[in-house]
Amino acid sequence: MPAKQSIGLAGTDPSALGERILAAWDAFLDCAAAADLARPSRLPEWTGREVCVHLGAWDGEDPVDDLLAAARSGLGQEHPPSAEDLNARKLARHADASAQEALDAVRRGRDSVAKAFELPELAELGTRLTMSTVGPLPLLTHLHAGAYELAVHALDLMPCGAPRPAHELLDTGIAALADVTGGLAARHNVRATVTSLTPLSGWMFAAADGGWETTQLGPNARPPGAVIRADEAVLLDASAGRVSIPPLLLDGRLKVHDMAMMLRLTPLLDEVPGLPGGGPLKVAAKVVDGVRGGANALLGRLRGD
Repeated sequence: MPAKQSIGLAGTDPSALGERILAAWDAFLDCAAAADLARPSRLPEWTGREVCVHLGAWDGEDPVDDLLAAARSGLGQEHPPSAEDLNARKLARHADASAQEALDAVRRGRDSVAKAFELPELAELGTRLTMSTVGPLPLLTHLHAGAYELAVHALDLMPCGAPRPAHELLDTGIAALADVTGGLAARHNVRATVTSLTPLSGWMFAAADGGWETTQLGPNARPPGAVIRADEAVLLDASAGRVSIPPLLLDGRLKVHDMAMMLRLTPLLDEVPGLPGGGPLKVAAKVVDGVRGGANALLGRLRGD
């Protein structure tokens, strides 16, 4: 199990992590450039243009600059910002931006991340806490979390004519999901080991004693703890609430081993607004509650209650 001071991938080589994150940005840009951004995306009332507006960096509005400033000076915010409020304000400010301007903003976002990874002090800054929409995270964990958002939004662009995102983007998105969830579990002193396993790769987090480790696994691994098996896109869509989970469980497109371990994470549902992967946890809790309720009813009938 991880040592107390483990901080997931933020404690590894920043340059290697930076290469993966920048490759995710490049893969998203490939999808966005191939899409008709004027068409509706998979998100209700959002076109492809609005997806890119949301992800982009604009003059005077660079999320990476804000993160670096927070890492240098302290968290600077007592409570996590609301993702919904942030999105609404950003879309309203750039309601008149063209599709090309939105795409250019995404490129600026990518370049801003690249510049951050060129900073000589990033190895030291990267372990400092910054405030995210799910609470405090190390700076590098926060930058990595952006890859999850890129992967999900690349899938959102497919109705606009974008191709299925490259494996590298989807895999990095799953890695970011595992890493952030491990960090949240550690912050709330939840001891859990959970692996997201796809036909091509797997990512495991192990949280204990206030720390967590995030590890890449091969597709045929037999890791301890809970294991979630699905196609890359299915796993990301389920975690982001883009699809209904019960049909996926019923037809086997999503499989969960060791539901009891998964349920260790359910306290995070109340503690972390907007928890990534919260949908599957809610379903798991309902399934277990249903099984318990049925078992108690059967025992009552057997006792003659």
